[in-house]
Amino acid sequence: MRTSILKGLTARLKSGARDESGAAAIIFAVALVLLAPLTLGVFDLYIAANQKQKLQDALDAAALYAARSSAQTQKEINEIGQRALQANLSSFPGSALITSSFVLDGPKVVGSAEMTPMAVSAGFFEHSNVTAGAEVLRAMDRLEVALVLDNTGSMSGTKLSTLKTAAKDLVDKLEAAGCNMVFTPTPATMYPDGLDGQTLVRVPEVSEGLCGGARPGHFDGVSTVVSMLFHIVQPDVACFGEKDYQQLAVIRRMVSDMHMPIEIVGVPTVREPSGLALSSRNGYLSEAEHATAAELQATLVTLARSLEAGADIDATLAEGRVQLASQGFAPDYLELRARDLGAVTATTRDAILLVAAHLGATRLIDNLTVTLPR
Repeated sequence: MRTSILKGLTARLKSGARDESGAAAIIFAVALVLLAPLTLGVFDLYIAANQKQKLQDALDAAALYAARSSAQTQKEINEIGQRALQANLSSFPGSALITSSFVLDGPKVVGSAEMTPMAVSAGFFEHSNVTAGAEVLRAMDRLEVALVLDNTGSMSGTKLSTLKTAAKDLVDKLEAAGCNMVFTPTPATMYPDGLDGQTLVRVPEVSEGLCGGARPGHFDGVSTVVSMLFHIVQPDVACFGEKDYQQLAVIRRMVSDMHMPIEIVGVPTVREPSGLALSSRNGYLSEAEHATAAELQATLVTLARSLEAGADIDATLAEGRVQLASQGFAPDYLELRARDLGAVTATTRDAILLVAAHLGATRLIDNLTVTLPR
């Protein structure tokens, strides 16, 4: 900036201009040259303040992520916080993170970080490093639960009645656990003008195939009603089970694309001692089917071991489908995808096996992460 002003001033002087406008222009240019260090220094102050706010936001998010994780040890908390902070700071280059730490302090995670801000006009203003601190309680300050049953007619009367009974039991358990509020809106509240003409939220790509392919339009309903609940309840954190991995991916994409200020937490799948993933659908299994159902996860474990040892993907999946059929399952799909549900490529390392299969009249789903060899 100062260089361009000097060039303009020099050109003006060389032209020999002596009229009033020329004199005014020269005086104005000289004034700008003299004030340039002060002006740029103020601009530097603004940049430094802006970088400090970005550091604070990134640290707050990283501390919250670490606090909400299932990590228990100091080392685990620090590693998770460090990774989250680096990921958050990667979105704005030009600054250097000097140090950061995440300390498990009783019921809190205490984070701190120091960063050198991006320099804009070095020499005019002496920068000092910016620092930030954060403290996050590991326990939720307030727990609110939104509970909505499918009233669109896609469920059988028997299943809907069963879920209504289970919902009443769940409310009692939530109250005993210290839940502050349970939101159970009626269809008239959620859809005051009926379902005809209802605005739909559709999340493309990630909702397609897998369960979305077997149940067309299913995730349009999921994303629509979850979006409505998010706008009504306005939660800070929303938890979704990892067992329904595609649903979790759809919600994460929707929240990201719609810039919703909500942290989506994936909850690890809870299993019976046999390995069968806990699900309300297990209640529809007969005693014999319940015993067989555990083979779904066992088959995924076997396939994952083969894939991690370098076995051919297509051949392994074909073998898995045959194995499931021989055990009494009718597979809807058995696929290997990248963790973001994209296609597996030659460079994919973090992948996930996903399966859906009928056992009798009951449709079961499960998944298992896989680390592919290089």
